[in-house]
Amino acid sequence: MGELTRDKLTDSKFIIEVDKNIIKFKGCIDLQNPEPIVTPFFEKIHNNIIRLGMKEIFLDFKELNFLNSSGIKTITKWIMKIPMLPPDKKYKMQLIYTDDITWQRTSLMILTFLAPDSVKAMRG
Repeated sequence: MGELTRDKLTDSKFIIEVDKNIIKFKGCIDLQNPEPIVTPFFEKIHNNIIRLGMKEIFLDFKELNFLNSSGIKTITKWIMKIPMLPPDKKYKMQLIYTDDITWQRTSLMILTFLAPDSVKAMRG
């Protein structure tokens, strides 16, 4: 089982950074349509997780000040891919949030209902 290689998606308002099994979100994702930018990056991460046979990853949102509904939709699409995988390819996703930023606690907890066997949220 391997780990993800370092990678980064940078925009003028946000950074999504991959290091081993942690994906850190920083800044503010409020683009009207982040999908053309963010979805291919998530797709690459998802495919690499499967290829490497990883069983758990962490999405760290503690430094993300805002994520609009369009941004949540891109994460939702990623989460919805996990239950569709064959059992030997499935992986767990931990969503790390801070109570200091209200949207994180409420929105990230709701995402866990999309794939309760695969996605959990925890205070970081």
